[in-house]
Amino acid sequence: MNPASSVQQSKPASYPFNASGIAGAQLGASVSIDAQKRFVASINRAIGDDTALKEEDPSNGLTHQELTALRRERDRLAPLCTDDAGALALAVDLSAPVRRVLTDALCGVGLTVVDHQASQQPRVSFHLHATQMKRPPPDDGVVGPANDDEDDDEDNDDREVVGPDVAGAPAQAEGARRVGPGRDVKTDLADALAAGDAAGVTAVLDKLVRAGLCPQRIAEIVTGEDDSPGHVGLCLALLNGHAATVTAFLEGLKEAGLSPHQVAAIAAGQEGPENTPCLSGALGNGHAAAITALMDGLTGAGLSAQQVAQIAAAKIHGQHSTLVIALKSGHAAAVTAFVEGLKRAGLGPQQIAEIVTAKSSDALPGLASALREGHARAVTAFLEALTKAGLRPQQIADIVTAKFHDGHTGLHWALFNEHAAAVTAFMDGLAGAGLSGQQVANIVAEKDSRGCPGLFYALFGGRAAAVTELMTGLERAGLGPQQVAQIVEGVCLPRKLAPRADKKPAIADALEAYQRGLNRLQRRNLLSREYVAPITASLDRLIAGLRKA
Repeated sequence: MNPASSVQQSKPASYPFNASGIAGAQLGASVSIDAQKRFVASINRAIGDDTALKEEDPSNGLTHQELTALRRERDRLAPLCTDDAGALALAVDLSAPVRRVLTDALCGVGLTVVDHQASQQPRVSFHLHATQMKRPPPDDGVVGPANDDEDDDEDNDDREVVGPDVAGAPAQAEGARRVGPGRDVKTDLADALAAGDAAGVTAVLDKLVRAGLCPQRIAEIVTGEDDSPGHVGLCLALLNGHAATVTAFLEGLKEAGLSPHQVAAIAAGQEGPENTPCLSGALGNGHAAAITALMDGLTGAGLSAQQVAQIAAAKIHGQHSTLVIALKSGHAAAVTAFVEGLKRAGLGPQQIAEIVTAKSSDALPGLASALREGHARAVTAFLEALTKAGLRPQQIADIVTAKFHDGHTGLHWALFNEHAAAVTAFMDGLAGAGLSGQQVANIVAEKDSRGCPGLFYALFGGRAAAVTELMTGLERAGLGPQQVAQIVEGVCLPRKLAPRADKKPAIADALEAYQRGLNRLQRRNLLSREYVAPITASLDRLIAGLRKA
């Protein structure tokens, strides 16, 4: 998967602020000295913080021209901070860091800002392409399960317009405080994350702490909420599998004093119709170590099980579970790392079940996707991980019977596509999960919207190897005679077949494999001779017709 961005057309940005709680609001023109003081104090704090950053590294912070422009705008706008000022427009040709500091200071005193230079920033997405979501229709005589889901001057450095006395300023002013050190720190951090430079990530975060920045300001710099989608750095670290870098990043956030809530917001990434969570990058590329680093790092940063669950449950394109990419791509180790990480984070079986289960009718079920693609190792890893996570047999049964929106299960597709190894992995996984014979029978006998079970598609699609593996799996599944009969009765044998000539041998082979499987079940006393005899006679007739020259 590759990051993709879409740029929206630039337009003036307005920053509304609810001023209903600001004291002194009156009808008519009136001057609020308190608002002016708080505005100037906010700008001066930003200038002071900028100086602190430069003491750490002169290359950081605002340039001389930017500081000059900031002071000029401070002096111009301060007298305009009146109760009835309405919207104040920033001067043109200001840099983004200067506009940000001014906007935050004005919003902090309850004023609305019009910034004609602001533009909407592109969002970064990890897309699942249409070609990954769909399969071509079968080209043989038997129609397989439908698959349409896929889916100026420095002399004024210390000058103040009103004065330093800001005692009693409301919490909004302090909450609006922003440093605005320029783009260098954010660029360095993003580059280090993307390149897998763990030492570089640690160095940047240490620099921010030594500069005396508060956790909230560090969170804003880390997320880059003003200049670019801030979660991109962490997303790229996960996408590229930089496990040590992910660990260094999360440990650095904790050392910087960020709260679990702030860390959770950073790690979640972007979610919505066109975006996918950061975690999906590591899952899609099979980076198991990076997944483990993220999951353990979140716990180490103090996140609760519920906060980890919310991050893990984020949906791709607003509907698909993040785990679906790893299962669909066959990344067995990533699947294991994901589910085991949830368990180590303290999630209970019900929480894990909810995360890995497709909830909406148009969502891709993960296990079914792995079965359809024939990823046997991923199927095994998933079922084993669910069992180790403590899910009850019924919870596992509910997960494995999830269907694509057109009514077909993963087993239907594995049988029709003749993914014999995946069928074996599935049947063994059910047995290992402790499902009862009746639960297994219900899963195997599950029919689609046409009333056909998966075995029907394997037989009349000529998938002999898949038929053999399914019948062998039934022998090991702990079924009783009635449960085996339930599966067999679901397959209605026609009186005659008229497939294409080139398909006849394969269908005959599949029917013979079915016949051999029935005979083995009879020898194991799972079917009676009287029950098997008429079925065998029908199979003999059909096979003879197909073998006829």
